[in-house]
Amino acid sequence: MGLVAVVLATAAILGILNAPEGLSSDSRLSTRLTTPGGASAIRAALSHYGVNVTERRRSWYDLGRFRASDSAVMLAVLRPAKPLAVQESRALRDWVSGGGSLLLAGTTNVTGCFGYAVTTTMTKERVLRAGALVDSIPDDVLPPPRARLTHFHHLADDTTNSPLSRLCEPRTASAVEVLWLRNKDTIALRLRYRSGGSVLIIADGDLLSNQDLRRTGAGPRVVGWLLQDHLRALVVDEFHQGYGNTSSLSGAALAWAGRDPGGWLAIQLVAAALLALLIAAIRFGPAVPSIVRRRRSPLEHLDALAAGLERGRAAGTAIRLLVGGLKRRLAVTPAKSGEAADRWLDELALRIQTENGREAIKRLHQQLDKSATGADVVRAANALEDVWETLKAPTPQPR
Repeated sequence: MGLVAVVLATAAILGILNAPEGLSSDSRLSTRLTTPGGASAIRAALSHYGVNVTERRRSWYDLGRFRASDSAVMLAVLRPAKPLAVQESRALRDWVSGGGSLLLAGTTNVTGCFGYAVTTTMTKERVLRAGALVDSIPDDVLPPPRARLTHFHHLADDTTNSPLSRLCEPRTASAVEVLWLRNKDTIALRLRYRSGGSVLIIADGDLLSNQDLRRTGAGPRVVGWLLQDHLRALVVDEFHQGYGNTSSLSGAALAWAGRDPGGWLAIQLVAAALLALLIAAIRFGPAVPSIVRRRRSPLEHLDALAAGLERGRAAGTAIRLLVGGLKRRLAVTPAKSGEAADRWLDELALRIQTENGREAIKRLHQQLDKSATGADVVRAANALEDVWETLKAPTPQPR
């Protein structure tokens, strides 16, 4: 017990020392995260209004095989942790061109396919300060925007965005609806196309974060933008947030063990335990003789049964049942119910020609004529077996 206590205490200390710190600082805009920077609140808010929010845990490469048949189903790319490939951006652009709906929040490399770029309006220090001041903002006031949308034609320096515009040719919208304009900076807008498709672009992805949705006026504003076109389902991209189909608990554990000192310690402990198990499996010295277990004979089982019958005061009944069983096996016609067992044994003795058989019937008859015990049941069974063997033996022919 002392060794077990030491092992548990060591594991607890290692867990405290190697526990991940700053879990609430995870800034991925994922609907799976309940941290201040996560986006689980938008899932809860839309579900309250009957919108089915689901996840997409694979890339957008196969999106071209599907046709946008319902504009009430919207795809969402929320500030992905890893950028989308050019082919995926083109697939999303073609989805909108085919009549689908799309939501882009924060910095993505998909906005270029629609002629816009996201640029920040705050330094890193100001963004952190604005996030810290969210608690002091009234519930009906939007937080200060941290990014804006700029059209390619309005960029003074086009060198950064022009390569993307060449790889993913922008599609010109038939109508542009500005949803939030502050100090001549476009923060959110909606693009509509003649095919029926639409794109909702929100430059500041933090507007969809749990912190802004719950503590500022961003919640009603963003939810209103999403429900404007009678949204019925929202498919959120979680693949580029790091939640692909290949991710699993075992894979995450192995990845942690490979990069963390505590993981290396756990691997070494497991290896040491396996080595100790292998050493313990090797047998040194001569083999230990095993215990020879003898199987019980049928007579031992019969003795146990007879003892049970004697304790239950059913030994006489058991003997009569034994005789009745022999009677049924030998009778050509069913015996009469009132016929006595001793009378039948006398008739059977007249038909047996061997001395051993008549002697066995005599012994069986004796067990019927007295108060039977467990030993009498055993003797009756042996006598009945002798009678049966005598009857099975061929009758000797007279010379």
